Amino acid sequence: MVPKIKSFFETCWSAGRHALSGSNRGRAPSLRRWMAADLGGVAPDAPVVEAGCGDASFTGDLARCSNFLMAIGISDGGAEKNSSSLTDINFLQHDVAERLPFADDAFEVV
Repeated sequence: MVPKIKSFFETCWSAGRHALSGSNRGRAPSLRRWMAADLGGVAPDAPVVEAGCGDASFTGDLARCSNFLMAIGISDGGAEKNSSSLTDINFLQHDVAERLPFADDAFEVV
């Protein structure tokens, strides 16, 4: 099942489609309010990981909460594109269905 998911996202990125973007859909405004309120108390040096960053719709919002943000997505193309547009953020291509390549206590916020 996972290879099909990765293939789907690679196809979306290679075709330049962002139909799956959550940036302005559904509960996006509520999620942004929650991040501003609940993550506003996170120490600026607290390591944060965003697991399943997709098109980085919310990654910039998270980056305002922490100076160390690791954003993880399944797509190679997505990680590359996100890295080129958000250069101060660490992007990693990784399938979050697999064990993350970090120590168990590496992040304060997931």
